[in-house]
Amino acid sequence: MRLGENQKAVLKLLEKEGIVENLGNTYRGLAKSAKQTTNATILNFAEKVRAIYPNATLELGKKGGIGTATLKIR
Repeated sequence: MRLGENQKAVLKLLEKEGIVENLGNTYRGLAKSAKQTTNATILNFAEKVRAIYPNATLELGKKGGIGTATLKIR
């Protein structure tokens, strides 16, 4: 499985902390072009994390948003 720069950065943070809150906002903050980062891109990243860590969970934000979603591996 191949990961891009943004995905590697968020995965490194996730492995260090065990959790990434505000997943979409964090991902877009690290991206070179936040406008080109779609929700589908972030969901695709979450699926890649689940392939690496089968127990990973993705909890959407209060209004079902990706921006405030939480991704946990522990």
